[in-house]
Order: sequence, then C-alpha cells, then structure tokens
Amino acid sequence: MLNSKELKAKVHSKVHFFKMKYSIGFYVGGGNIENWNTLSKSVQQKKLQKDWYVRWSYRHPQTKLLTRQNPNIKYGVNIHKNKKDRLKAMIEIKTELESLLKSGYSPYDVTNAEPEHITIQFAFSEILRVKKKEVKETTYKDYNSRLGIFERFLDKNGFKNIKEVDKKIVSNFLNSYNAKNSNSFRAVLSSGFSTLSDLDLVDFNFVREIKNKKTLTKQVKIHSEAEITNAIKLLETDEYQLLVYIYLVSYMFFRPLECVRLEIKNIDFKARTISVETKAKAKKIKLIPNIIIKELQLFVNNRKGKLFELHAKSNIDKRGYLTNRFKKFRVRHNLDSELTPYSFRHYYITKIYLELRKDLNIEETIKQLSLITGHTSKAIFNYIHTNDLELPEDYSKLLK
Repeated sequence: MLNSKELKAKVHSKVHFFKMKYSIGFYVGGGNIENWNTLSKSVQQKKLQKDWYVRWSYRHPQTKLLTRQNPNIKYGVNIHKNKKDRLKAMIEIKTELESLLKSGYSPYDVTNAEPEHITIQFAFSEILRVKKKEVKETTYKDYNSRLGIFERFLDKNGFKNIKEVDKKIVSNFLNSYNAKNSNSFRAVLSSGFSTLSDLDLVDFNFVREIKNKKTLTKQVKIHSEAEITNAIKLLETDEYQLLVYIYLVSYMFFRPLECVRLEIKNIDFKARTISVETKAKAKKIKLIPNIIIKELQLFVNNRKGKLFELHAKSNIDKRGYLTNRFKKFRVRHNLDSELTPYSFRHYYITKIYLELRKDLNIEETIKQLSLITGHTSKAIFNYIHTNDLELPEDYSKLLK
C-alpha cells in the first residue's frame, strides 16, 4: 500500500499528465538505450539496423486525450550509422518540435494546415549534401551534373515542389535519352530519391520501380601488337611521364583515376607492391610486375608526394590533363584516332588471357586473370564474351 508521500507523487504525476498539451519521445530500435554500452555488439547492430524516429502525441481538442500524431519524424536520423549521431539528430528534432508547439502550433488547428512545400532546389541540395560524405569525387560530380540537368527540366516544365514529382514525370525525362544515358540518369535519381525518402522529404523512392532500358554492349577495339609496340617506342623517346602512366595502365591494370591518386609513400619496392584507393574499394594492394619495377624506381628516384606531380586542382582534372596530353601525342605522331590509354589496358588483358588459355581451361583462366587485373570474374567473362575472344570448336557433328 502506498504511503501518503507516494500517493501524492503519483496523483501529481497523473494530474500533470492530464495537463500536458503534448508529449515527445524517441524510438531507438526497441527498448531503451540507457544501458547501450552494456549491450553486445550484435544487439547494438540489430538496433541500428532498425529505423529510429521521434514520435509525438498531442491532446485532442474533443476527446481531451493525448493522441499519437503521424507520421513519425525521421528527417535524416537513419543516415547516421552510430548511436551518438542518431541521438544528437533526434534531440535537435525534439528541440525544433518543442519550439513549434510552444509557439502555439496545433495539428488540429485548420488555420495552420498548409500544403507542405519543399522546393526542388532545396531537395536536390540535400541529396548532394549527403552524397558528398558518401561517394568519391567523380561520382559526386556526376550526381551534381545529372541532378542539375533534371532540375532544369523540372523548372522548364513548371514544377517547383518536390512533392509534385512522380514516376510519370521521371519516366518522361528518361525517355528523352538513349538507353545508356537514361540508365545512368535513372541510377542517380533512384539513389537521390532514396536519400530524400530517408530524410522524409518524399514518401518513398518511386524511381526504383522504373526499369532500366536494354543496351547493346559495344565491342572494344583490340589494337594490333604492331600498333601498341610502335606507340610504346614513341612514348619512350617523346613522353617519359606519359610512358610511366601508360605502363601502370597497361601492366598493372590501374584505371586512369587510380593512377593520379598514387602516392610514393604507398609504393614498397622491397615487397614489390603498391596500395591504391580504387573505384570499388577504399584500398587495394597490387603487385608490381618485374617488367616495370626498374622503370618505376627510376621515375620515383628520391621524390616524395604524388607519383604524378601535375598542376591541377583535383584528381579528375589531373586525369583530364593526362587524357588530353595523350590525345596531343597521338595527333602529333598520326596514330589511330581510337587509340586511348584504355587501349593498352585492353590489349594486355587480351594478351594475358590468350597466353593463359594455352595451359588452362576457361574457368581457371578467368580466375587467374581476375586475380591479376582486379576485376570480378563476371566482368572478365563479359569482356571475353563481348569481344569474341573465345570461339567454340567445330560443331558440325551436332548438326547431323
């Protein structure tokens, strides 16, 4: 039985509850997080895999009961991957909501009910703000460019509010491009609308329901040994820095952007390895083949810093500089207009494949080649299939 003090406290809390106009609480993946540090890592991860949100109730003017309000407020909370940042975001939401409610706002006051207007410009700026933290420089620039084009399309057609944009509008926009470009825009917009959904700026990502268009895979032109050998000899006498760049693309199968990211401190000549930030992984270690190790040592000499010291602001600009430099070299020596740094990469991938096939079956060859180039087996197989590197034996007996 409660004593007088306990009874008074209980009654006071009840009276206080009935006087409250609103209540605000947090959903943190089930249960509470007061004992977070005592939870196992697996339990913490399970909680973080769920959506966290701010839930709130407001006293109904007719029933006089605190009534749960919808929707729950997430506004970017679940973009954060740890408890500390999620909780901080939820506290900020709670502070803003309390300020709004204290100023007299009521969800039941029709005079306050205005259609939600979120400008397209603001929505897209929010996508870019989030993506800048998540993706690499090249991907971010692609997002910026494609979202800008889509924004101008929407503005031209009179759309101002992100809530007005639907599946039909996006489909009409995508249909104005060829299959490859349409699929690239679709990928950016789908990822962008997923972000907007996470931020509660749109209800859901409807772009993912739009199917990709079928594309024809273009066969890569494989240049002859004479063409490649001639270009290498010209580079040896005319463009030493460009030669080392082509060696890395040719013999180590680096992408051009990976080459300009290379730092001398990440080259280990004793272990014959280079670690680099790649397109797919934050860091990858590659073996330096003996065929270029001496050339690379001479090029590095006693320098520090970037392997390629180029006067450009970003890695993308550096890649562009080397690409344009190769074009000038090609024109200067009247080489095939289709010859690019990637041509060397494709030539040597083909060369290694054909050499390995002399002793190995197709599966083993692809496995070994994938290990050498850093591609997935599927990517290598598609490359071989598209470029007709593997033809069947005579199948006449099967037709009899």
